[in-house]
Amino acid sequence: MKLEFQNSFIERIKQRAASNLSLVDEIADLLNISNDSAYRRLRGETAISLDEACILSKHFALSLEEISSSKSDDVLFGRSTFRDQPLDFDEYLKKTEEYLMRIAITKNKHGIFAAKDIPVF
Repeated sequence: MKLEFQNSFIERIKQRAASNLSLVDEIADLLNISNDSAYRRLRGETAISLDEACILSKHFALSLEEISSSKSDDVLFGRSTFRDQPLDFDEYLKKTEEYLMRIAITKNKHGIFAAKDIPVF
């Protein structure tokens, strides 16, 4: 079975997974499946359903849109408010810097700013 998206998704999960936990156990618990079923998904023998992908992406803080993007020059920029996310200020700044660095290396830059209220700057 050729599952390019799933393989890329699993690789991203492996990068974000805690090294002190068993990834198989964690996925099995999250998806309420057996360890054998989790192994089959990790090896690409069984396709991950959309519902399962949503559960995993939420748990591991992954964007399905970012993984599925076919253009290498696309930059997905998301901003989290401090009220909604348990991020500290340093982590917020690091994520913002990461997004801006990805934008800085692209050749043809185009940005759209959308806001609910008129910005003060």
